Amino acid sequence: MSNRPRLLFTPLKIGNITVKNRIVFSAHLTNYAEDFLPSERHLYYYRERARGGTGLIITEEQSTHPTDHPYEKLIHAFHRRVIPHYRRITAAVHAEGTPILAQINHNGGQSSGMFTRLPAWAPSALADPLFREVAKAVEHEDILEIIQGYARVASS
Repeated sequence: MSNRPRLLFTPLKIGNITVKNRIVFSAHLTNYAEDFLPSERHLYYYRERARGGTGLIITEEQSTHPTDHPYEKLIHAFHRRVIPHYRRITAAVHAEGTPILAQINHNGGQSSGMFTRLPAWAPSALADPLFREVAKAVEHEDILEIIQGYARVASS
């Protein structure tokens, strides 16, 4: 019999993070955000996955810029008020011996001004098939602003 299935349950070092096994709980939308913040449901949800033996948890996407708002329950990581919420979630997951990473994102033209009253920013001034809104084609300064948003969120 092959040793391959056993590899699933062996530790793995990813950069400076050691995971206890190779089971990854990948990012996906939960719709648990409240007022654009991680909620208590997030804390319980991620903690229970850690208790269940997941080796690594990746949170659902978090927005890096105010022009990114494709749906109502998106976490706005560009607001510093998310920090205490994620500190609690991180502590709960780490208490179970599981590392947790954040998925940070900007959806570009797959966004809607319905929520923000701002135009979506995208590489081209084209309409998204779902939202049917014509995005603002980003200029060099806009790209730098989006990059700064990623850096700001990643360093929080």
